[in-house]
Amino acid sequence: MSKQQPKMTREVVLARLRTHLPQSAGHIEEGQNLIETGVLDSLGFVDFLTAIEQEFAVSIPEDVVYGNRFNTLVDMAQAIIEAAQGTHEKRR
Repeated sequence: MSKQQPKMTREVVLARLRTHLPQSAGHIEEGQNLIETGVLDSLGFVDFLTAIEQEFAVSIPEDVVYGNRFNTLVDMAQAIIEAAQGTHEKRR
């Protein structure tokens, strides 16, 4: 019998993402840009990305990561859900 994964809803993903943020960050708003506000620096961002890709067993496409669509918790949750469902479409 295979272990069933919990449903990947926006709320579940957001809650799990928060566990990977630095404790020193304090309360983070869902729409807060994590890079611009200094919550994650470039090295922290790479570590964060690696951890969440492993946890969610997804690969976030480069056009999302480097295309200004992976800066907030909301952006990240959407990208993870799309990657998990295989519904990612390249956007310009």
